[in-house]
Amino acid sequence: MRGGGGGKYGDYLIFRDSFYHLIEHKNLYALYTDWGGYFLYTPTFALSFGVFSSLPDYLGLTAWNLLNAVSFLLAIYYLPHFTRLQKGVIILIAGQALMTAVQNNQSNALTAALLIFGYGCLEKNKPSAAALSIAAAAYIKLFGVVGFALFLLYPRFWRNCGYAAGWLVAFFLAPLLVIDWAHYQFLGRSYVQILLTEHGANYGISAMGWLHTWFGWEGDKKLFVLAGAAVFMSPFLKTGSYAAADFRRLLFAALLIWVVIFNHKGQSSMFIMPMTGVALWFMTVPKNWLNIAFLAAALLFSSWSSTDLFPRWFRREYLTKYAVKAVPVTLIWLKITVDLWRHKIGGKPPDRPTD
Repeated sequence: MRGGGGGKYGDYLIFRDSFYHLIEHKNLYALYTDWGGYFLYTPTFALSFGVFSSLPDYLGLTAWNLLNAVSFLLAIYYLPHFTRLQKGVIILIAGQALMTAVQNNQSNALTAALLIFGYGCLEKNKPSAAALSIAAAAYIKLFGVVGFALFLLYPRFWRNCGYAAGWLVAFFLAPLLVIDWAHYQFLGRSYVQILLTEHGANYGISAMGWLHTWFGWEGDKKLFVLAGAAVFMSPFLKTGSYAAADFRRLLFAALLIWVVIFNHKGQSSMFIMPMTGVALWFMTVPKNWLNIAFLAAALLFSSWSSTDLFPRWFRREYLTKYAVKAVPVTLIWLKITVDLWRHKIGGKPPDRPTD
C-alpha cells in the first residue's frame, strides 16, 4: 500500500514512501501531495525503512511502533549500575513521553534507545557495539552524532573513534546499493538545503522557542546553539572526574536533554529524550526537596502537558504557544551542568570500566 492521505499516521506514510522514492531515483526532499509533508531524514534511513514499506500499512505501522517501544524498554533494562526497581522507575518517569512518541509514529523512541544502548555499551566496555548504536542513531536523527562526545570519557579514545568512523562510512555508503553516485550527490545537496530552510523558519519547543515566545528573543540561532554546545561540553574539562560512574551518567543525562532543547525543530514527540535524561538524573542525585520539585515540574509540564490533564484550549493557548514543555527540562539541564562542575552527585561511585 503506497497511496492515500496522511490521516493520523502521516509521518509513517512519509517514512514508508521515502523508500520507494529512493529506489525510484526521485527527490526524497520534495513536497509530495500524497501526504503533504517533507521527509527530513537521511537516504540511509529511507533505505532501512524498506523493511516496513514492503508490508501492508496495518502491519508495517504496527511493527514500526513496536520497534520503537520495545527497543526503548530493552535499552533501559540494559543500563548498568541500576537495580531492576530503579529501571522500572526510570520507565515510569519517561513512560508518558514514550507513549507520546509512539502515538505520533515518530522515530524518537528508537533514536533514544540507540543512544542509551551506546552509553550502556561504553559502560560495559563494548566500544564497537557502542559506535554502531550511536552511528545508527545519527543516521536516523542527525543530532544523534552528539552521542560520540561520550567517547571522551572512556579509555582508548582514538581506537573507539576508528570504530565510529567505520560504522559511519558503512551507513553512508549503504544507499549506493540502490542509487548511483550522481543521484546520491543530488540528494545530499537537497538534504542540506531543506535543513537550512527549516532551520531559518522554526524555533520549535526548545530553549530558543521559550526565549522567543516569553521574551521576544530573535538572536542568531547558530550562535545560540554554539553557546549551548560550549556549556554542554564544559564539564568535559574535568578529566579527573571521568572515573566516577555518576559523573559519566549525569553527562549522558545532560546530552539527552541538550539534543532537544537546543533543537530548532523540537517537537512534543521528541521529549522522550529529555524526559529519559531527567529520569537518569533523578535516579542519580539526592532526593531532596529541590530535586523532587524539579522532577514534579518536568512531569507536569514537560511530559503530562500533552495529555487531557490540561484542557485542549489551555494546551493550545498557553503550553504550546509559549513552549512551556521546554522550561523545566532546560532548568534541570542547567542544574546538571552546575552539579557536574561541583561534582557533588551521589556517593562513592563504582570504578571506571577498563579494557
